[in-house]
Amino acid sequence: MTIESAPDESSVKALTPDERDDLTRAEETIERGLTTFVEVGAALARVRDQRLYRDEYGTFDEYCRKRWGLSKGHASDFIARARETVAIATTDPRAPRPTNLGQARELSGLEPESAARVMRTVHERTNGKPTGKVIRLVRAEQQSADDNAAPAATKKSHRRNPLVGVYGYAVRDLMRLADRFERLHADDRFAVNRETLAGRYKSMVSESIAKLGDVNHELEPARGLATSEASPRNVKNYRGNGPVEAMSNVITTLAGMTLPMKELAADDFADLTDDERARWVDEMDKSLAELGRVVDLIKVK
Repeated sequence: MTIESAPDESSVKALTPDERDDLTRAEETIERGLTTFVEVGAALARVRDQRLYRDEYGTFDEYCRKRWGLSKGHASDFIARARETVAIATTDPRAPRPTNLGQARELSGLEPESAARVMRTVHERTNGKPTGKVIRLVRAEQQSADDNAAPAATKKSHRRNPLVGVYGYAVRDLMRLADRFERLHADDRFAVNRETLAGRYKSMVSESIAKLGDVNHELEPARGLATSEASPRNVKNYRGNGPVEAMSNVITTLAGMTLPMKELAADDFADLTDDERARWVDEMDKSLAELGRVVDLIKVK
């Protein structure tokens, strides 16, 4: 099973009978109730890569939202985690595999060999009943052991390796913030508070986007495969404070994230793989696009 990167959506051609059959099979897999994230990720990848949605929808994003109620980021999450899980199975067929999307996220960014080693340890420690928490713990222990075992001449390089994971977590936090913004703007009280929000926060949002643009520029030379991580959050979680306070909390968090990310981007990325660079660039692009829409929506009209 292979899962490729997304195709160009600029041209439209009607589905052939074979493609229509393939779409039906893919949607049956998804509609069974998201039985396993690997099957669902592979099915979504087929729909995306072959543009099987094109008879009824203009983009894969629209297809995901209207057909399945998924953001494009969440669908991309299924695809990316499925691809990584397949890579583990290909590298080490005997290694246990993550059983759900949450567990797979804890392995994101690891080389297949390292991920397989983590899962073998988790399997032994949990008697074959892995959890995301244990996977996260074992991953940290493995990284620490690898750092301590490194020869003195290479320890500096190995100590830098965690930057990849730390940066990845920061990008995933940014994606979650973008989803939170999207849901706050979907709040039925947003329109009546637009002017207040614009007066208080538009400049902060614009400043944060400018900083993220600098971060994104640092990653630009190595664009490639697209993956994403997103965990949609419900705006109802923030209704208690009202939309103005909720937006204030989100923007303050965003503003606090951008400077550390810019500083991290200036660090040494010699140990970063092409796939990791590509994932960061794609996730940053999606976040910047979402935040650009936030700025447009928050402007006083």
